[in-house]
Amino acid sequence: MSSILLLILAVIFLAIVSSFIPIGNENSTVRRLPWITFSIMAINVLVFYVTLPVVGAQQNELIKLGTRMEQFVQQHKELLADENVRKRLTEIGLITKGEADDIAEHLKKSSEIDAQYKEWLRGIEAERLRKELDQMLIAFKDAAQESLWYKYGFAPNGNWRVHQLITAAFLHGGAIHLFGNLIFFFAIAFSLEDLWGRGVFLGFYLLGAAASCIPSLVSPEAVPSIGASGAISATMGAFLFRLPKTKIKLFCIPLITPVWWLRLLCGHRKLIVMVPGYIYLASYFIAQVVYWYFDK
Repeated sequence: MSSILLLILAVIFLAIVSSFIPIGNENSTVRRLPWITFSIMAINVLVFYVTLPVVGAQQNELIKLGTRMEQFVQQHKELLADENVRKRLTEIGLITKGEADDIAEHLKKSSEIDAQYKEWLRGIEAERLRKELDQMLIAFKDAAQESLWYKYGFAPNGNWRVHQLITAAFLHGGAIHLFGNLIFFFAIAFSLEDLWGRGVFLGFYLLGAAASCIPSLVSPEAVPSIGASGAISATMGAFLFRLPKTKIKLFCIPLITPVWWLRLLCGHRKLIVMVPGYIYLASYFIAQVVYWYFDK
């Protein structure tokens, strides 16, 4: 009962937080033009649209190769009894580590089935199927390693390079991913740049981008990590620490969000509200933790 109540409260909380988009803050007057903020935004947009045709073609090829391999594994599930096959499929993200562990546990519980599979895996048919799967895996890995996301995103499975700590923050998986990040960034970045100065702000942003790769270092992913979310979260954290009482200007998304309907029922039609930074940004960070908890 308590878990259901917790889930309901989490959904309500996420619905409320997602009802607002930050579009600025009360410190709209700055001493100097925020060239670093504008430059970071422009580079992100430029990189996204310049690389879009190439990335699109590469991702389509990977999807095609991955789908072919997935269909092959579905047709020959007995291959999953091979620990090495499970490991290699986990490395490319075709099956999760949890799924691989479940298969291993199931085989361990039934010694008779395990023995039958081990005998089959030593046969000619199993060897032929493994070779066919190996060819698919090699083709998939070659295509993945040649992709821009693999070369300049934070490469998976510990195969990263130093430059990727920075370049990964300038790649995005889609227009919504890109512009969603930039909206949050602009709402707070220009105030910090004005407060700290351009050099310090740029250094902090790049350091935040590099630091956001630490989780992937500790627990390597099966796919490249891309996006400016980590660097922007670091910027939001700095804003929360340095300018906690500064009010953030929020746009309440009309029609589709519960807050808009609640405000309408109470007779409030204004779609823009001002909220202290410590309230909104703290809520934002809590929402990210909630998303992570339910997504893990």
